[in-house]
Amino acid sequence: MNKLRKVLQILQKGGLVALLAKLNDRKSQRRYHDWITNFEKNQRLRQKTDQPTIDQVRYRPRISLLVPVYNTPLPYLIQCVNSVLNQTYPNWELCISDDCSTNPDLLNYLDTITQSHPSKIKVVYRK
Repeated sequence: MNKLRKVLQILQKGGLVALLAKLNDRKSQRRYHDWITNFEKNQRLRQKTDQPTIDQVRYRPRISLLVPVYNTPLPYLIQCVNSVLNQTYPNWELCISDDCSTNPDLLNYLDTITQSHPSKIKVVYRK
Protein backbone atom coordinates (compact mmCIF):
# COMPACT_ATOMS: atom_id res chain seq x y z
CA MET A 1 0.00 0.00 0.00
CA ASN A 2 2.87 2.36 0.83
CA LYS A 3 4.48 1.70 -2.56
CA LEU A 4 1.21 2.45 -4.30
CA ARG A 5 1.04 5.83 -2.55
CA LYS A 6 4.56 6.65 -3.71
CA VAL A 7 3.68 5.70 -7.28
CA LEU A 8 0.57 7.87 -7.18
CA GLN A 9 2.52 10.81 -5.73
CA ILE A 10 5.11 10.57 -8.49
CA LEU A 11 2.37 10.37 -11.12
CA GLN A 12 0.57 13.40 -9.67
CA LYS A 13 3.72 15.53 -9.42
CA GLY A 14 5.52 14.63 -12.64
CA GLY A 15 3.26 12.41 -14.71
CA LEU A 16 4.12 9.20 -16.48
CA VAL A 17 7.52 10.47 -17.63
CA ALA A 18 8.61 11.06 -14.03
CA LEU A 19 7.42 7.60 -12.99
CA LEU A 20 9.29 5.92 -15.85
CA ALA A 21 12.42 7.92 -15.03
CA LYS A 22 12.22 6.84 -11.39
CA LEU A 23 11.79 3.19 -12.35
CA ASN A 24 14.66 3.37 -14.83
CA ASP A 25 16.88 5.03 -12.22
CA ARG A 26 16.21 2.19 -9.77
CA LYS A 27 17.08 -0.42 -12.41
CA SER A 28 20.29 1.44 -13.20
CA GLN A 29 21.23 1.66 -9.53
CA ARG A 30 20.62 -2.09 -9.11
CA ARG A 31 22.69 -2.98 -12.18
CA TYR A 32 25.50 -0.72 -10.99
CA HIS A 33 25.35 -2.27 -7.50
CA ASP A 34 25.55 -5.76 -9.02
CA TRP A 35 28.50 -4.71 -11.19
CA ILE A 36 30.36 -3.20 -8.21
CA THR A 37 29.77 -6.32 -6.12
CA ASN A 38 31.08 -8.53 -8.90
CA PHE A 39 34.01 -6.20 -9.62
CA GLU A 40 35.09 -6.09 -5.97
CA LYS A 41 34.93 -9.88 -5.75
CA ASN A 42 37.12 -10.17 -8.86
CA GLN A 43 39.45 -7.50 -7.47
CA ARG A 44 40.00 -9.55 -4.32
CA LEU A 45 40.72 -12.63 -6.45
CA ARG A 46 43.26 -10.69 -8.52
CA GLN A 47 45.00 -9.45 -5.39
CA LYS A 48 45.54 -13.06 -4.30
CA THR A 49 47.34 -13.90 -7.56
CA ASP A 50 50.86 -12.93 -8.59
CA GLN A 51 49.74 -10.14 -10.91
CA PRO A 52 51.75 -6.94 -10.53
CA THR A 53 50.22 -4.06 -8.64
CA ILE A 54 50.02 -0.59 -10.13
CA ASP A 55 53.15 0.40 -8.20
CA GLN A 56 55.12 -2.31 -10.00
CA VAL A 57 54.07 -1.32 -13.53
CA ARG A 58 56.62 0.92 -15.26
CA TYR A 59 54.56 2.26 -18.16
CA ARG A 60 51.63 4.37 -16.93
CA PRO A 61 50.03 6.43 -19.69
CA ARG A 62 47.91 9.41 -18.74
CA ILE A 63 44.23 8.65 -19.01
CA SER A 64 42.01 11.61 -19.81
CA LEU A 65 38.35 11.36 -18.95
CA LEU A 66 36.13 13.76 -20.86
CA VAL A 67 32.81 14.74 -19.29
CA PRO A 68 30.44 17.15 -21.03
CA VAL A 69 27.96 18.92 -18.74
CA TYR A 70 24.99 21.19 -19.24
CA ASN A 71 22.90 21.87 -16.13
CA THR A 72 23.69 18.31 -15.02
CA PRO A 73 21.91 17.38 -11.77
CA LEU A 74 24.52 18.10 -9.11
CA PRO A 75 24.22 14.76 -7.24
CA TYR A 76 25.09 12.88 -10.44
CA LEU A 77 28.08 15.07 -11.19
CA ILE A 78 29.35 14.81 -7.61
CA GLN A 79 29.04 11.03 -7.79
CA CYS A 80 30.92 11.00 -11.10
CA VAL A 81 33.76 13.21 -9.83
CA ASN A 82 34.09 11.25 -6.57
CA SER A 83 34.27 8.02 -8.51
CA VAL A 84 37.17 9.36 -10.56
CA LEU A 85 38.93 10.82 -7.49
CA ASN A 86 38.75 7.42 -5.77
CA GLN A 87 40.54 5.53 -8.53
CA THR A 88 43.71 3.68 -7.63
CA TYR A 89 45.42 4.43 -10.94
CA PRO A 90 47.36 7.65 -10.33
CA ASN A 91 48.01 9.06 -13.80
CA TRP A 92 44.67 10.52 -14.89
CA GLU A 93 43.01 13.84 -15.56
CA LEU A 94 39.35 14.76 -15.58
CA CYS A 95 38.39 17.22 -18.30
CA ILE A 96 34.93 18.73 -17.87
CA SER A 97 33.39 20.80 -20.64
CA ASP A 98 30.52 23.03 -19.55
CA ASP A 99 28.11 24.00 -22.33
CA CYS A 100 26.79 27.29 -20.90
CA SER A 101 25.13 25.88 -17.78
CA THR A 102 22.89 28.31 -15.92
CA ASN A 103 22.70 26.47 -12.58
CA PRO A 104 24.74 28.56 -10.09
CA ASP A 105 25.24 25.58 -7.74
CA LEU A 106 26.72 23.56 -10.58
CA LEU A 107 29.02 26.40 -11.61
CA ASN A 108 30.18 26.89 -8.00
CA TYR A 109 30.88 23.16 -7.69
CA LEU A 110 32.94 23.20 -10.90
CA ASP A 111 34.99 26.12 -9.55
CA THR A 112 35.47 24.37 -6.21
CA ILE A 113 36.72 21.09 -7.65
CA THR A 114 39.15 22.77 -10.02
CA GLN A 115 40.59 24.79 -7.14
CA SER A 116 40.90 21.77 -4.86
CA HIS A 117 42.42 19.51 -7.55
CA PRO A 118 44.16 21.84 -10.03
CA SER A 119 46.57 19.23 -11.38
CA LYS A 120 43.86 16.61 -11.92
CA ILE A 121 40.62 18.39 -12.84
CA LYS A 122 40.27 20.92 -15.62
CA VAL A 123 37.07 22.72 -16.61
CA VAL A 124 36.45 24.54 -19.87
CA TYR A 125 33.49 26.89 -20.08
CA ARG A 126 31.80 27.54 -23.42
CA LYS A 127 30.93 31.20 -23.82
